Amino acid sequence: MPEKLVETVPGTPAELGLPPKFTDWRQAQTIAAMRITNAFNRGKKFVFLEAPPGIGKTPLAVLLDRMISRPRDVVGKYPVAGTVITTMTKLLQQQYLDDFPDQVSTATGRDNWPCLIDEKNTAANAACTHGWECPVQRLCPYIQQRDVADLAQISVLNSTFYTYERAHTSKFAGHDLGIFDEAHELERTLLSFGAVWISPKLFERLGYPMPNSLEFHEGSAWDVFWHAYHEKLDEDQNEAEDALEDAVELLKEQGHIDLSANNGHLLGKVRDFKTIHNIFHALSIARKNPEQYVLQRKDQGALELSPIWGRAVAFHWPQRVVLMSGTILAPEFLAYCLNIPDGEWEMVRMPSEFAATSRPLWYIPTVKMSAKVTDQDLNYLVHTIDQIIEHRHLGQKGIIHSVSYKLRDEIMMRSKHAGMMMTHNAQDRIMRLEQFRTMPDGWIMVSPSMTTGVDLPADQCRWQIIPKMPFPNRGDEVIRLRMEDQTPFDWAGRQVKLGDIAYAYATATPLIQAYGRAMRSHDDWGHTYVLDNHFWHFQHENRWGPLFPSWFKEAIRYTSLEELLAGGHGGKPM
Repeated sequence: MPEKLVETVPGTPAELGLPPKFTDWRQAQTIAAMRITNAFNRGKKFVFLEAPPGIGKTPLAVLLDRMISRPRDVVGKYPVAGTVITTMTKLLQQQYLDDFPDQVSTATGRDNWPCLIDEKNTAANAACTHGWECPVQRLCPYIQQRDVADLAQISVLNSTFYTYERAHTSKFAGHDLGIFDEAHELERTLLSFGAVWISPKLFERLGYPMPNSLEFHEGSAWDVFWHAYHEKLDEDQNEAEDALEDAVELLKEQGHIDLSANNGHLLGKVRDFKTIHNIFHALSIARKNPEQYVLQRKDQGALELSPIWGRAVAFHWPQRVVLMSGTILAPEFLAYCLNIPDGEWEMVRMPSEFAATSRPLWYIPTVKMSAKVTDQDLNYLVHTIDQIIEHRHLGQKGIIHSVSYKLRDEIMMRSKHAGMMMTHNAQDRIMRLEQFRTMPDGWIMVSPSMTTGVDLPADQCRWQIIPKMPFPNRGDEVIRLRMEDQTPFDWAGRQVKLGDIAYAYATATPLIQAYGRAMRSHDDWGHTYVLDNHFWHFQHENRWGPLFPSWFKEAIRYTSLEELLAGGHGGKPM
């Protein structure tokens, strides 16, 4: 049983050495911190913290470290104590570093770092990842930054990186406290980490016939393949590894190691064999729990083995855990997804400190957005968007949360304000967001993926439009299987079907997250407009109404476009 914690704030931000801009703790921060420590003292291992925008979650995380964690130190061979914070986005990770440059340290994955002895490869593809003992490992920038972060009192890491390191290395272990920011997205990390991509080109390169089956039970084509070929796979892999080792030793004698130029085929072959072994290891795990996995077809003949629920993926928790988000919404459901046992968690909900009048959410029935939407519907939708921009927010910067790239393209093709609209793709999202921050007033970001982890205070975003409800894509096999799960589930004092709560949660979370982008501080303000006719029924439905926090519902204003425009320009709400 961990030691009892002191349930008092240990000093002002200045007394704790925080940057001067943090002059004092907000009342909400001290209340949240004391409620969390109180829950830990009652024997809970996990605390869900639902904290809407304005609480100040980054300084709260530093405060919790001071109240809960011991100084991190090396005991024996490994560091223990301290705090690890994980985030889903690089933007939020950078926010921690910008706010607390002297208090936190971070590390990033191998793909972000060069290999010192093989300049054509990153550290992710270096020979050391295949068992070779690198002679300059101590100088490796990837190793150095990782080890510095591991020793830090507060490590701030990407969730995917942390999950990988805890599963495959001894790094980032033994922490007193783990704070998982954007916790509503944590299951997505586990689902991605537990998924395995199976490419026909991989089998073709190695000269093996890839089974073309979606069954992985005992006696299936995949099982037959393994029994027929696993000994030959081992032999071929050992032969490739011996050849690679001989090549590396020869290059060392010559005073350089450039595997990609002379022996890239050997390095690639060793990687391929390891990938195949990883595939069959994953299939063996799935075979033991077949109801928790699905093998599905992807593009160009590829397959993907995916867990259906995050609870199927092993995860290494610190001693005490805070799962922090503005949208916990249904802690019972999130606990189920993360395989957190009943009785080991407690929920802490904080109210919004922002006046609802400063952050109105206007519901304007416009179009029932669905796969059956017509060209006429889209024209009217974009007409409504244009009217809101022209009569309410001309000269003010805003975001249109398009939900999908397809709808984004329709809006930008049809809007009369397209000349002032900008967007991004999956690769340049962060760069384009930074450009948007510096654009003059009046520019509009149209994006399907800026609902979470985006901070646009004051004039950087005065309005936002949500043209379509963010319903999950039922065409995805994993989502379909989740939605069809008929298991009875106790939630909010009633019994629902697990698949139904999964669908509702996956819809409400990005909607509420998007709403939170428009107002970021006490003296900020912003308007949000929801145009999809599905909205009113969904958030008023008896079954799912309790998903929505009171601070969200109190801001909703039902109106028509004509009534809205009659109210004039969308300035600071009164």
